[in-house]
Parts: sequence; structure tokens; C-alpha cells
Amino acid sequence: EKYGDQKAFGYKVGDVRGGVGVYVPLKPFYALEQNAISGFFWSHGAIWLLGLAGIGFFSRRQHQRRLERDAEQAALKKSEEKFQTLAQISPGGVFHADVAGNCTYVNQKWIEIAGINEEDAMNKGWIQGLYSPDRQRIEQAWRAAVENGTEFRLEYRFQRPDGAITWVLG
Repeated sequence: EKYGDQKAFGYKVGDVRGGVGVYVPLKPFYALEQNAISGFFWSHGAIWLLGLAGIGFFSRRQHQRRLERDAEQAALKKSEEKFQTLAQISPGGVFHADVAGNCTYVNQKWIEIAGINEEDAMNKGWIQGLYSPDRQRIEQAWRAAVENGTEFRLEYRFQRPDGAITWVLG
């Protein structure tokens, strides 16, 4: 007999062959899916809230730092204006040099004492105006004060362009 022949397997005409039905209850699977979706929303919602709180915290902190920086800059500007006013009305000559010995500021009285203008005094101009016999001693004292972090306090002579000698205490 041939494969699939009805008589070989005991089938008769009209018998149901190959029909299978399966019943699967989906309610437990829907419950699992709802739990997964709920967990997803809660976990992602918590992460979102933490992120939002972090953004708020750091924005507030940044704003506070900006306010502090603005206050510091205002105080610095006020202090600088006070220094400028005091230096301008001071009866003594005032100059400032950086650690390399470059002059960065002179007041009007210092210009009168030195006999040179502000532009000529800048950078190493103040050193060039020192009385020649005193120059090496003063430069060495300046460097020592800078290296040791001590105050530069020395009496020396300054030679004006017109040849006049002026004693200064620096």
C-alpha cells in the first residue's frame, strides 16, 4: 500500500484528518506584560526624576556661583577704583612692577619725580632711569626680594633725563 492511502491508516471517507485545536489562556501572559510595562515606566520615570533633580540642583549651584563671582568682581572693581584714587592723590610716587621687574603702573607723582612719562616708565624703563652707579645694586636687591618673597625697601638715586639726581625710597 501507498503512503497516505486512507486504507493503510484506517481512515474512511469523511473522517477528520490533521485538524488540531489548542486552547491557551492568555490572561497570565497579559498580567506579566502589564507588570513588565509598569516596571519599565516606574524605573524610567525614577531615572527621569533623578535627572531632572540633578539638572535643577546643578543649575541652582551654577547660578549661585555666578552671583558670588559677580559680587567678587564688583568688590574687586571697587577696590581697584579706591587704589587708583589713593595712588593719584598720594603725595609720594607710586609704581608697581611684576616679578620680572617690568613696570606695570606709575602714578603722576612718580612721573614728576622720575622726570619721564608713563610710556617710558613701563617695562624696564624704571631700571633705565636709575642712577648708573646704583643700578646693579638695586637690580640685585630687587631680584633677591622677588626670590625671597620679601618687601623691596631700599634708598637709591634716580637720574632724571635732565641730569638731576632724585633720592627715592623704594
